[in-house]
Amino acid sequence: DQYSSAIPDGLEVVSIELQGSRLVIDVSEELTTLSGPPLVQALAQIVYTASEIDGVESVQITFERRPISWPTSDLDATDLPLRVYDYPGMVLSAQPAYPSVPSGA
Repeated sequence: DQYSSAIPDGLEVVSIELQGSRLVIDVSEELTTLSGPPLVQALAQIVYTASEIDGVESVQITFERRPISWPTSDLDATDLPLRVYDYPGMVLSAQPAYPSVPSGA
């Protein structure tokens, strides 16, 4: 119940290309219609998801194959590839708090 997606409806991945340790993701225009916290959350979700791929250390999100300046969690814009470190504290884990409480004792 506590999970949701900030990815806009209709967003399409136009192309994906791995360039060394950078994953370049070209997306459709729906992402460019967001602003403020919803955009930051959507970017964080994309970056965290893409960074789960072995070897991916950064993510360049483009529109019409052109780099765009995207906001980080502090709302500073950057045209550099994005990393999970640009969105600290924005991941919510499905794992229980450690240590978990023993059951049935």
